[in-house]
Amino acid sequence: MKLSNQTLSKLIKGAYQFKTQDGYLTFRRFDEAQLEYLKFRDFFEVRSRSSASVTAEFMTDANEISFDFKVFDLCSCDTVDVYVNNFAVGRKYVKDIGNKGKLSFALPEGKKRVTLYFPTDAGFGVKNFKIEGSWRRINKKAPKVLWIGDSITQGYGSLITGITYVNVANRILGYDILNQGIGGYYYDAGVLTPMEGYYPDKIILAMGTNQYLSADKEEKIVGFFEKFRKVYPTVPTLVITPLWRGDAPSRLSELVATADIIKREAMRSENVTVVDGFDLLPHLPEYYMPDLLHPNPLGMQIMGETVAEIAKKIL
Repeated sequence: MKLSNQTLSKLIKGAYQFKTQDGYLTFRRFDEAQLEYLKFRDFFEVRSRSSASVTAEFMTDANEISFDFKVFDLCSCDTVDVYVNNFAVGRKYVKDIGNKGKLSFALPEGKKRVTLYFPTDAGFGVKNFKIEGSWRRINKKAPKVLWIGDSITQGYGSLITGITYVNVANRILGYDILNQGIGGYYYDAGVLTPMEGYYPDKIILAMGTNQYLSADKEEKIVGFFEKFRKVYPTVPTLVITPLWRGDAPSRLSELVATADIIKREAMRSENVTVVDGFDLLPHLPEYYMPDLLHPNPLGMQIMGETVAEIAKKIL
């Protein structure tokens, strides 16, 4: 059965709003005020249009799904992934599929839950979505959880969409998530605004590594949490301080000092719990990309599993 864009939108998780471009359904993780604000720098604006942690989820007995696609904003090449009952069964690499075309994925026999992950670091459009069998929406009610962060939260580093730490964690937690991670971002009160029609039940926030050498880092962090207390005064929140990074070992004391500022300001709110990011991954190159900043697939897997276990206990 071919689904209209309107019907397909009802299967989508992780999008705040939808846009139609050239007939393709595209996904937005931010509201209009946030998108307008992020225009102050092209690097942030283009990443705000990515489909990080946006999924199509449904139950089906189909043996295949297919759809036409178009890549609108390509920042880095990761993947389109299909999971069945939380196990990966299909993967297409963005570097191999071109900017426009048709994708199809074979599915195993029987009734199953399908989760289709759209690319982490690209704006992606879909149309002519076909499910070759019966299907139904998944209506299970789950906590609405807002993730706020930088490139690590957006998912850059693994280069495999299904193995970003947010996506790994959420396969364990089963939240209804909105991932507002933006590559390169930092504590900035300007993007922290109430979103019409959306108020999270929980928040997971992880930033700071992109500003640990900035002269105004304390001012920015203080300003962010002052506004955070106004926008989300009672929402249970998990704050993760910056991860260990190995690219500049002589500057680690400054990274720790930044984490201390984040902890101090975050703990001014009774609804916030702080976790030390240095405790989430071993401090070894094997768990990181060559830049020694972004976790690689192994690091992302471990981080996602660890964050999920922490969230279960705290949130």
